[in-house]
Amino acid sequence: MNSISKNDQAITIIDDIFALCAAGFLLCTYLIFWALRSKSDRTRLMLINVIDVLFLAAISSMTFAAFMMIYTIW
Repeated sequence: MNSISKNDQAITIIDDIFALCAAGFLLCTYLIFWALRSKSDRTRLMLINVIDVLFLAAISSMTFAAFMMIYTIW
């Protein structure tokens, strides 16, 4: 996030959160591909649960970081 702000540490933290969210979404994509290719129902169900939790964590973190970005700039 490139902005004119007095609080550079908050900007760095927000950038790190966005990077972790991107990595989480990428990991979700790989796990979805692996779940679709899995032959075992038990493995597939376990992967689906992991994907759900990871996706919800990533999207919630992204929303939190977006609110931090908005209120840090203003």
